[in-house]
Amino acid sequence: MEERSKTGTTFRLSDEGKPKITVPMASSTENDIRFYLNDADYIKATNVKDKIIVERVEILKGTTEKKISLLEDIKNNKRFCLLSVVVALSFILVVALMQVGITVLIGNIIFSSLWFLFAFPMCYVLLIGFMEYKITTPSIKSKHSAEHMMVNFLEKNCRLPKNLQEIRSTSRFNKKCGSRYKTLELMQPAIIMIVSIVISTVILTIIFHNTKNINGIVLTVMSIITSLVVYFINVKLAEKGLYNFIVNPIQLGLNYFLQCCNTTNKVKDSDILLAFYAAKFWMKIVYPEFYSNDELYCEKDESENV
Repeated sequence: MEERSKTGTTFRLSDEGKPKITVPMASSTENDIRFYLNDADYIKATNVKDKIIVERVEILKGTTEKKISLLEDIKNNKRFCLLSVVVALSFILVVALMQVGITVLIGNIIFSSLWFLFAFPMCYVLLIGFMEYKITTPSIKSKHSAEHMMVNFLEKNCRLPKNLQEIRSTSRFNKKCGSRYKTLELMQPAIIMIVSIVISTVILTIIFHNTKNINGIVLTVMSIITSLVVYFINVKLAEKGLYNFIVNPIQLGLNYFLQCCNTTNKVKDSDILLAFYAAKFWMKIVYPEFYSNDELYCEKDESENV
């Protein structure tokens, strides 16, 4: 980290080896796009009456937004909450019916339970995606997309874009988007549980392949012990990152799915310019070695609007 701000430590990774730009934190709201300098202040670009205003905003200590209770939130969004409940119940009904169907077809409750464990996390993700799509306004979707595109461009090219097309050709999907936190704590436990059931079933099938001469109580106790031991071993293996090759691709796919719901491919030029100006002022402070006043950037034809 390097100190480049009087109000705190600027977010920055050390430049070791190949020069690199890293944007640890950026965000979008209904009216502005923000690039954070540190945990104490950020650069904000706002479009006011067709004029872009860029300013450095300090995050005052102790200032918190008034929290709305769950009941108040439900009262203020009755139709949306009702729609969410209907969609959630529909998912649960479909999962339950398919669970019964699979159990009848394969005649093995253990293997059919794999569908049950897999389906509910996926239904949860679909419900979150539905809520993201309905809650996120078109304005935020456009700004969110522009923010991602600008971050991706900076990190890939280590310079500011020279025209809007350079930004437009950059992906609106970002691996570090905060959307990942909405599924991160759900998928790993689900995957561990599924792997544990599969391994436990294989072990029990090999050991007790002939159950005619085995007491039912002994079989049940051994099954429970085996399942618990396998589960806790898998938890420890997951903590060491040995299941990352499974978890990470799934997590990335779910992250991109949610970003399909809260971003758009129809990004406004005005929002791209907001992201550009926020990033420009941010880079002048955090990465001055990558900034040059001699370069002509996106604002060449837009200077009268700033």
